[in-house]
Amino acid sequence: MITLKQAKEYLRVDFKDDDVFIKKLIQASKKYIQNTGADYKNNELVDIAGLLLIQHWYYNRTIMGRVPKNVAHGIDAILFQERYKEQGDPDASG
Repeated sequence: MITLKQAKEYLRVDFKDDDVFIKKLIQASKKYIQNTGADYKNNELVDIAGLLLIQHWYYNRTIMGRVPKNVAHGIDAILFQERYKEQGDPDASG
């Protein structure tokens, strides 16, 4: 779970003016990740995906635009791994 302190450190924000907004971004990233089926609890890899989402949303507040391909790919790759790790490798059982 990403804390306000962690998000602000990642964003390099040292003022309180945006705390409410950043808290909303933390909650939005959590819901986004949970909607993919990835496990959100105690998972550093998923925290990185959450921080990437928070950073993107924080610095790109316009209504129009797209997530850059490199950001989208990084987030997708992390969440894809997490979503399917529970299923295991079907060929490994022999």
